[in-house]
Formats: sequence, structure tokens, C-alpha cells
Amino acid sequence: MPVAVKRFFLGKSFLYEDFCREALMHRDLKHNNVLELLAVTIDPPCSITKFMSNGTVYHLLASEAELTFSQMLRIAVDVCQGMVYLHEHKVVHRDLKTLNLLIDDDNIVKVCDFGIARLEANTMTTGAGSLQYMAPEVFVSGHYTEKADVYSFAIVLWELVTRDVPYADCPTPYIVMSQVRSGKRLTIPSDIPPGYASLMEECWHQDPHSRPTFMKCLSVLQELRLDSTMKRKKIILNAMPAPRPSQDLDFLEQSAL
Repeated sequence: MPVAVKRFFLGKSFLYEDFCREALMHRDLKHNNVLELLAVTIDPPCSITKFMSNGTVYHLLASEAELTFSQMLRIAVDVCQGMVYLHEHKVVHRDLKTLNLLIDDDNIVKVCDFGIARLEANTMTTGAGSLQYMAPEVFVSGHYTEKADVYSFAIVLWELVTRDVPYADCPTPYIVMSQVRSGKRLTIPSDIPPGYASLMEECWHQDPHSRPTFMKCLSVLQELRLDSTMKRKKIILNAMPAPRPSQDLDFLEQSAL
């Protein structure tokens, strides 16, 4: 079986203790929509998982593949199911984004990368994560809860139906932070089904307490999947899609063995 090796480069920003914590947390996660940990190595510190030959949702959206709204809903449901499981096990992901959504040989989406995830019982006060997906309360106080993951999911939902890079037109991170803190959000295309658009708006609500749980999100998405008109709706690929930068490897490397 082909495997993927995620190598951790230890330093001031990522310690050996962090590697052990991620490995121990990941070891106990067993769900069809969560990437399973197969093994770890100590020297060098690596985690080993099944290799996902279909890559990430991020790169799928950048491809020229024709995608239907029904396919996008399936991806969203897969992500939701994985996040329901993580939150049921008191794991807050803190870096939910399309680059951290892998696609297996059966086109099942699996949530991955728990490098900055934390158990709910821990203090969640570090401003980690990817800025475009970061909730407003994280900018203000650095405080993470399950509802910060829900906000990130809203950005994923937007990305799925636009096939654009979130905030690609913002010249600096400070503008993104300022807009999100002030309540400004990404523009929702006018042809998006109202139920899907409403779910996005609920998930990125300024008040985290007003955001739904992933279980509620899952219920809404499953209802949309049952709508026969959704199965025929096409996602129109942008004529000139926004360029997508390659993954920032940071402290990890993945390769097929």
C-alpha cells in the first residue's frame, strides 16, 4: 500500500513535545472522513498515513475538471461528517481549509493535518491557523472554540462553489483581518441556492454563539442533497481562475513511498 510520510522539522516553533502530542491525538481518531494514522517514526520524527493519490480539495478546485453542485455537496457532507466526529471527541482542528482535505481513491474526503489541533479541555489561546479561514474572535483575542472551526467551514463552503482563493484580491493580511473583524465577508454568488447561501452566512456569523454546530450543518447539507434540482446544477469553472499558490511546506514534507 502506498503511504504518505509527513516529516516534522523541529525548532522553536515546533517542539518534539508537539510532535508527540499530535501523534497521540491522531492515533485515537478512527473515522471514514478523518485521515487515519498508520505509524510514526521517532528519528526523524514522521507520521505515516495512506497516500491519497487524488490530492487535496484545494487542488481539485484549481483543476479544469467539470464539477456539479451535487459533487460539491458530497465534499461538504464528507467534511462535515469528519468534523462532527472530531468535535464529538473534543478535538478542535484550528486549521480547517481545503489544503487539509484529502481525497482518496474512492473520492471520499478526509480531514487531515492535526499539527495545531487541540483537545477542547486545553486552553485555546494561540493565534495559529491560516489567516483566510480564521474567525474574527481569533483575530481579536486568539481564542479558539469549536465555533472557530465552523467559521473556517464557511470559507470552505464559499471556496467550493466559487472555485476561487478566499481573499485573493486583498493585498495584505492586515486588510483581511480588518475586514473580517469589522464584519465584512466574502461575496456570495447570486446563483447559489438560498439554503446553501444561508448556511454560509450562519457559519461565518460575527458572534460565535450564533453559529450552528457541525451536526446542524450536516442536516442542512443532507437536505440539499435530497433536492433533485441540486443534482443537475453545474458549478461554472471561472474562465480565468485565480492562481493558487503551492502548499507552504513549513515544517512538513509529504512524499509517496
